[in-house]
Amino acid sequence: MKKKYIVLFLFFLGCAEDKPEQALYDVKLNKLEDNSFEDVWSDNLISVPIHFNSKKIPREELFSSIEYLHLETTPASYFGPVDQLEFSDDQIIILDKKTRGVFVFDKAGNFQFKIDQVGEGPTEYRIPKCIAYNPFHEHIEVLDNTRGLIQRYSAEDGRYVSTLDLGMGVRRFTALDSSTYLFVVDSYQFNDQRYAQVEGLKKQLLIAHEVENSIKIVSQHIKYRENSGVPNFGVNQNIRVDSRTGSPLVNITYNDTIYEVSQNRINRKYYV
Repeated sequence: MKKKYIVLFLFFLGCAEDKPEQALYDVKLNKLEDNSFEDVWSDNLISVPIHFNSKKIPREELFSSIEYLHLETTPASYFGPVDQLEFSDDQIIILDKKTRGVFVFDKAGNFQFKIDQVGEGPTEYRIPKCIAYNPFHEHIEVLDNTRGLIQRYSAEDGRYVSTLDLGMGVRRFTALDSSTYLFVVDSYQFNDQRYAQVEGLKKQLLIAHEVENSIKIVSQHIKYRENSGVPNFGVNQNIRVDSRTGSPLVNITYNDTIYEVSQNRINRKYYV
């Protein structure tokens, strides 16, 4: 059977003009060069053997029980794609990027409220990159990378509480204690004056303290590591919780190690 190919040619007409390059983000970078970094490694590696010919694991071996929960459907609670699903002790929190809304249900499936603060104002967000539940303050936190902000709303009723100015874009984040965050950082950060890689920042983890609604980075971790060819988990750099320790676990793209993060150090916990 002959294969068919479609080839598209794009033609650009017009004269080139000397126009200033447009910034992708309007964040301030928080003067990252002024931060002093101190690594706090503590190795306790556990090898996780993965084989390409491993047999399929039956579902019943992964879960002790499976329950189905009906979420209340009202005109106010309709959502589209579930881009992110988070849990608190008594709530289910859903991010729908299509509507840019955050929908909150109780554990019985009853709709509680929706966070819909889309805009340019000081209490609003433009485009939600991701969300997180902060158990130390009982906040639902929405990351707006276009402005380098985390907007914080009450988990009780969705009212605006405060803004954390990151001064940079991040991929994922979670609170380690009442004033300390873990950030998963991409390679490039931009503002009006800079269009290149920030020195020292690649795919890595940052631990930062909150200081007067801004952050001070206190440690950075994980240099680029070439993938050995084994299956790579968490290519979106999601943050998960270790069911045994309660500590966050994170994996960086093209890195064969899963890291466990505590308030004081980062362990290279699992090697795949």
